[in-house]
Amino acid sequence: VQQQRRLIAIGDVVYSTPGITAPLTAFDAATGKVLKVYKGTERTQEVAYEDGILYLVIGDPYNPGAAYTWIRVDHRDTSLGGSDPKESFDGAGFTRGRPDNRSDKENPTCVIRALSPASGKILWETKPMSGYIGATLALKNGKAAYRTSEAIVCRDAKSGKVLWTGAKGTR
Repeated sequence: VQQQRRLIAIGDVVYSTPGITAPLTAFDAATGKVLKVYKGTERTQEVAYEDGILYLVIGDPYNPGAAYTWIRVDHRDTSLGGSDPKESFDGAGFTRGRPDNRSDKENPTCVIRALSPASGKILWETKPMSGYIGATLALKNGKAAYRTSEAIVCRDAKSGKVLWTGAKGTR
């Protein structure tokens, strides 16, 4: 769970998910009054904002341990990422802050969605994808880029059109 990526403040509005699986909600920054609840955004894992558009990563929590590299050394599995496969999140997570009833999915899926903050209208959305690497969504100069376990993807932030895709390690 990317708690640090689930709350943003834009002007007089705070956008957050008031619970782990709760929908994105807009709050008045001065009073805390709920201004808008964005239906269909339950399970938002990340939220970002650029040029008047909200960008959400919605879906299964990402298992950070899945991105760790394992090799065989002296007939034993050895992690190059410093994780322990016997622990939750392959040892890469924060077990004390995690809900007891949550189980990591072997192949978590999510979508990235662009929303109008005022109307809640979906401007564009990716197809469901697996292998999204948590906290990689970046926005700048009209571009939305993120990483999956297979590639780096760059989209036009306004339309969602894929501008380029680079295989892991090629860009």
